[in-house]
Amino acid sequence: MTYKTILVLFDGRQDAVARLEAAIEIARRQDAHLKALSLAVSPSIPSYANHPILLEALVTQQEQSREKAEAALDAFNAKAAGLSHAGTIVECRDVEVVDEIALHARYADLLVIEQYDPEHPGTGGEALPQHLVLDAGLPVLVIPYIGISKPPGRRVMVAWNAGSEAARAVRDALPFLKRAEWVDVVVADPAKHKGTHGEEPGADIALFLARHDCNVEVQHLPDGGADTGEALLSHVADRGSDLLVMGAYGHARLRQLILGGVTQTILGEMTVPVLMSR
Repeated sequence: MTYKTILVLFDGRQDAVARLEAAIEIARRQDAHLKALSLAVSPSIPSYANHPILLEALVTQQEQSREKAEAALDAFNAKAAGLSHAGTIVECRDVEVVDEIALHARYADLLVIEQYDPEHPGTGGEALPQHLVLDAGLPVLVIPYIGISKPPGRRVMVAWNAGSEAARAVRDALPFLKRAEWVDVVVADPAKHKGTHGEEPGADIALFLARHDCNVEVQHLPDGGADTGEALLSHVADRGSDLLVMGAYGHARLRQLILGGVTQTILGEMTVPVLMSR
């Protein structure tokens, strides 16, 4: 199992290069087609603000946004030379960003985006990663805004709670898991979820992965009173993992986003790439 089409959201900012380079390396490893999506976003102006000066400013902003998107694709084409690749520019309003990305994501196997950076807000704002994880309909690989030193996938950690979201994430991550040197299946506080894990928590999913030729080890993470998300991130650091795989818990209803606490913690404090599915 491999990813055949990878979609990366790229706006050309210098601090987004790590995201692009990670997507390029994953595409090389998977022998996948890499597609870059660059959005030329303009603000929505209510009808009552239909003033010539505002409209002129909007046209100017649209032109500048388009120029930035074109420059981003030029940079993408230069870096992706030698790969099967293509770039697309989409012009849209700010309220259409999630829908536009989700539309293009329907024709990919993996979406690569960046964690929200409060100091350098990118396209879509703070809630973009959360909405895409819940709405895009495919696995989403979120790259930390602090950057990464190497492409993810050599040492992988799976956060396992025997839920349907976690099961979907594991299957969606198989192209990474099958290539990893080792895979840690981490069960956080199994005593709290008796009856959901079987006789030995983590054993069944480990056997499933072993049948896919994964080098897998099960670890139990006892409840030390800390937030589960923080405990997982601490264990990621202790084990030297370079990728965390987990299910995303929550739902988006009329753009009112409701996420589980662990999902929020991971997306807010992540230090390594995270592959999420639901």
